[in-house]
Amino acid sequence: MTKLYLPSLLIVAAALRLWHVGDHGFGTEYYAAAVRSMMGDAHNFFYNAFDPSGALMVDKPPLALWLQVLSARMLGYSPFALMLPQAIEGTLSVWVLWHLVGRDFGKVAAGLAALFLALTPISVAVDRSNNTDGLLVLMLLLAAWTLPRRDDRGAPWRLSAAFALVGVAFNVKMLAAYGVLPGFTAAYFFTANASVWRRVKHLAFAGLALVAVSLSWIGAVALTPTDQRPYVDSSPVNSIFDLVINHNAAQRFIPRAWRPVAPPATAPAITENDGFQARTPPPGLERLTTPALASQAGWLLPLALTGAVAMVIMPAGLAAYTWIGWALAYMVVFSYAGGLFSPYYLVVLSPPLAALAGLGVLELTRLWRQEHWRRWSLPVVLVVSFAWQMRIIQTAPEDAASHAVVMAVSAAAVLALGMLLLSRLQPRWAMTAVAIAVAALLVAPGAWAIGTVRAGSGRPLARLEQAASRARTNRWAAGDAASVKALLPFLQENRGSTQFLAASVNARLAAPLIIATGAPVLAFGGFQGTMPVADETTLAKLAQTGALRFVLLTHSSSRRQIVPEANVADWVRAHGTRREIADSDALGRRSGVELYDLRPDLPLAVTSVKNESGS
Repeated sequence: MTKLYLPSLLIVAAALRLWHVGDHGFGTEYYAAAVRSMMGDAHNFFYNAFDPSGALMVDKPPLALWLQVLSARMLGYSPFALMLPQAIEGTLSVWVLWHLVGRDFGKVAAGLAALFLALTPISVAVDRSNNTDGLLVLMLLLAAWTLPRRDDRGAPWRLSAAFALVGVAFNVKMLAAYGVLPGFTAAYFFTANASVWRRVKHLAFAGLALVAVSLSWIGAVALTPTDQRPYVDSSPVNSIFDLVINHNAAQRFIPRAWRPVAPPATAPAITENDGFQARTPPPGLERLTTPALASQAGWLLPLALTGAVAMVIMPAGLAAYTWIGWALAYMVVFSYAGGLFSPYYLVVLSPPLAALAGLGVLELTRLWRQEHWRRWSLPVVLVVSFAWQMRIIQTAPEDAASHAVVMAVSAAAVLALGMLLLSRLQPRWAMTAVAIAVAALLVAPGAWAIGTVRAGSGRPLARLEQAASRARTNRWAAGDAASVKALLPFLQENRGSTQFLAASVNARLAAPLIIATGAPVLAFGGFQGTMPVADETTLAKLAQTGALRFVLLTHSSSRRQIVPEANVADWVRAHGTRREIADSDALGRRSGVELYDLRPDLPLAVTSVKNESGS
């Protein structure tokens, strides 16, 4: 039976990540458009270009998107092809965690940890999306696997290899990968079989390997003249190092009160998704314990804390520093992150929490078999765990699904605790009681994981509701995106011989057009419309030379521009003619999208338009 245990776990993990994956669209269209843009051009591929013309660079490193490009080249460009790499990465993460925990604590703890990770709701959500965090988790697990053991003769080389793999993870999510370094460093420094001087020297060489691999791609970008590469999105100064340090680090993880210089009043703070961000619990010590975030990755937190205490008491050496250091570093950062914080970031906490929870179950079971007062730790922790889960479940909407979960968890908890107490009279029932208790604790996270499978794609978020409820969380996807897609026939029929299908104030408007056609669309304001990718002089030149005719704006374009005195959106309104598609229900004054014609003197192939303003 034990030989079938790991394959069974991998089948469960793969099924949750692959079942109907891609059925709900392309997920984060910003990344999906970039994949299509990179598929047909080596220059765009290397520089991680968002648009086919290579004007804008995605604001993340390219490694995860490169894998999506390769998948799309082999299987054809489709949502399934773009989601498949992440589903494979998530399943491989379960396999790697099995081996990592098993080599230190045995197959039982390994199986529990792998099962916990397979069912972690936010892991399922991320692995079913086209976001890049799934590869980040896999690379960090491989780095932990590569760390040298105490008596390993090749310890210096394995240490450097482990740090190099963290550098590879840097090329997936930049500085977000470095959260494991404190734990990895402590693990080697305090457990390596070498003198203090040698340990410091080995860590220094490993640090050099980390830096070299981390800088391999961004160094090449930095050395490329700006006129020979795309504009670095989310960097007002068009610098890849500014992107790493500012947008993808300071703006996300440093509390606003700690930042040395506040942004000027004319430059509004960039938000990742206003409605989504507003629902994120505020920074503080209790942030990760709020039900909104605990429902993503913290269902087994009491068991994980028990496992951490057991590791300290054992002591567990390398494993203790690795897992506790990994979890603690990210928990501190995420608790006090005062900028652009999204719940799916918690996926990087899933492996250490799963490993610690697996060990926690193993240790509690061992204590239960002893004739000592400590044996009562097992029922106490189980009661706390069930109460903790009930607190999380209460935040779900009152519907049949949440009531069913409450009833299932309650019944399983009563059965598990009852059998546990009876096992004091019949010791052979102890393992059955523990198995029922673990199964009971997996009912709620399993329900959230299955709900995530049934939900639509988009920004990864684990929840119990079905897709119809999930759609309400992405207001933009149901609004402006529908309007842009409704404009597509008009733009295609009236494009003529222009180089660009259109220009848009932000990448969000451009992405659906690029996905649908693969045609160049110039996002002159970057992802949010706040970057100076192209100014009004550039647009005027493109219009005069016949390379560009149509421009898409939003009602809020003027307020979001980062340089009001050179507002491209205002220039477009002043020099273009507003076109309204009269026969489209998706457009009109209720839509957030405005269409402008920079060459109103040219004829239109489609005449069902209204001219609201002229130059």
